Amino acid sequence: MFIDNVTTILLMIPVTLSITRTLGIHPVPFIMAQVLTCNIAGSATLIGDPPNILIGSAANIDFNSFLIYMEPTVAVVFGFSLLLLKLFFKNDLKSD
Repeated sequence: MFIDNVTTILLMIPVTLSITRTLGIHPVPFIMAQVLTCNIAGSATLIGDPPNILIGSAANIDFNSFLIYMEPTVAVVFGFSLLLLKLFFKNDLKSD
C-alpha cells in the first residue's frame, strides 16, 4: 500500500529465497508468481503503477471509477496467469 511494485518485489525475493532454501524446494515458481501477481494487482488501482496515475490525471478519472472498470479485466488476467503458472511449473510444484 505504501510502496510500489518494484520495491515490493525487491523486499520479498530474499524472503522467498530464504523460505524455499529452508524447505528445499525450487524458488523460481514462487518468484515468478510474486512478480506476475504484483504487476497484475498494481494495474488494478489508480495508484498501483505510475502510468495509472498519469492516465487517471489526464482522463480526469477518480479512484473508484478506475477500480470499477479495471477490476474485471484484472481478475481475468490474474486467473489466467495462475493457470499458466500451474501449467509451466507443474513438475516443480508436485508434492511428494
